[in-house]
Amino acid sequence: MKTFVTGGTGFLGSHLVDLLLAEGHEVTCLVRPTSNLQWLKNKPVRLVQGDLLPNNAGLREGLKNADWCFHSAGVISSTNPQTYFQVNVGGTRHCLDACLKSAPKLQRFVMVSSIAACGPAVNGQSLNEQTAPHPISIYGQSKLEAEKIAISYNTRLPVSVIRPPAIYGPRDTMIFPVFKMAQRGFFVVPFGRPRYITMAYVEDVAAACLWAAKEKKALGQIFFVADGDLYSWQDVADTLASVFYRKVAKISMPKTVMWSVALLEELRCKWIRKEPRLHRGHVKQFFASSWGIQTDKIRQAGFTPKFNLEAGMQATVAGYRQLGWL
Repeated sequence: MKTFVTGGTGFLGSHLVDLLLAEGHEVTCLVRPTSNLQWLKNKPVRLVQGDLLPNNAGLREGLKNADWCFHSAGVISSTNPQTYFQVNVGGTRHCLDACLKSAPKLQRFVMVSSIAACGPAVNGQSLNEQTAPHPISIYGQSKLEAEKIAISYNTRLPVSVIRPPAIYGPRDTMIFPVFKMAQRGFFVVPFGRPRYITMAYVEDVAAACLWAAKEKKALGQIFFVADGDLYSWQDVADTLASVFYRKVAKISMPKTVMWSVALLEELRCKWIRKEPRLHRGHVKQFFASSWGIQTDKIRQAGFTPKFNLEAGMQATVAGYRQLGWL
């Protein structure tokens, strides 16, 4: 298949590119002049310079006669709230419009969304695809709006949406500090009662995207994808302790302290014009009671993840070590 990938230089996108290449597909990636191409070097990938802007020539050129479009590009951290909507919402619309103009035979448009678009579980009930969305972060609000736009094009384009939770794996720089801390023997957990999350190993999410491109049952649908289990942050710490073969101390962090740290980080990054590694949206998500989700819909449709938390953590640590990060 002739495939087009936005966000191919990023964490999830680069793993998706590897999977597409392994299956023998032709891959074109949209890149900006400032993009870091480290994960695409020496790979048989066509690079087209462009951006997710209206009528962008590079975007149209990259999509020309594409069979599949995987839209994984987006902003996950910014000091400017409008940036989330400009990139995540506007970029999705512009990519869809470019598909209409340049890819008349497109067989599937797969959008990578986020559990943040739905919001945390309410009253102890795990999230599913019928849960009324209630995002608690600006990022989540932007991804929900992008989902709505993508689905609204379904009468003109074959659209599928994948909603992963926290994604982890080799190459990720956002969660990497957590692994580094665990290697040193400590792990930060929310103060007070346990909070719960679901997680997904990056190769499983990439495989779910490819599955959604092929599967007729995915047409016009939104799917949660995760390993299917519910973990407390303490469980994650214990799993990392097992992977690193060492004791890992759990440090309880009060919300007020983390909130103050996030605010200072936002102010610092706004001054130096960089994306913050920690912002107040992260804090809201970290202290939510539960991000539990049900994966029945995608499993019944035919997709089953391969990695549980322990296997995924082992693969992640091995990948970081291979890169020389740990």
